[in-house]
Amino acid sequence: MDEFVIEKDNSTTTRTGDDVLHKADLMRLNNGWNDKNERIIISVGENAASYKWMHEKCANYHKFTHKFISILLIVLSTGLTAETIFPNQNDDFIMEIIRRTIVYVVNVLTVLQTFFRSEEVGEKHLVAAGAYSSLYHDIQQQMCMFRRDRVNATKYVSECLKQYDSLVITSPDISSRILMKFKNTFRNSDIALPEIADKIQKIEIITEDPMQ
Repeated sequence: MDEFVIEKDNSTTTRTGDDVLHKADLMRLNNGWNDKNERIIISVGENAASYKWMHEKCANYHKFTHKFISILLIVLSTGLTAETIFPNQNDDFIMEIIRRTIVYVVNVLTVLQTFFRSEEVGEKHLVAAGAYSSLYHDIQQQMCMFRRDRVNATKYVSECLKQYDSLVITSPDISSRILMKFKNTFRNSDIALPEIADKIQKIEIITEDPMQ
């Protein structure tokens, strides 16, 4: 019988080795960036922009509430002061009821203003909005650069996720009214919405060729 001699083809092995080296060089050139981690970081940036929008609206709402109550207190207190300076000479029962009512309303408004702390809460929302804005613009700046010029992907994604989670935990709560307004405004938008908007972000895994 004729013997068949099987010769090993080294070309396939050489090509596989070259592909591995090419892939490693490409990863180093791109600083570890790929389509999947770009989508993750873009999602974080869009969520940060969403929180920025909501915190700014909350800050404006609390600022308006504080100003409105303050104006009411000024008007009512001024009326009481005028009544004290120019007292009614006649013992009018109706005027006494009105005076007592105004005093009661002033006390209630003062307690409510102290309880709600609208001015303080509004400042916290502004600080949170500024922090989210900083994170958003930093991600936006990185995504505007070529992959080779960016920060290392693994390190950058990890830092951004930690910063984002820290902001979500430490920031003041979003009011249900502002959250509903956000949902209605961006209902048909294609941006990544934060979890607070009843949307869970899908986790994607990177797919690779098993031969490489």
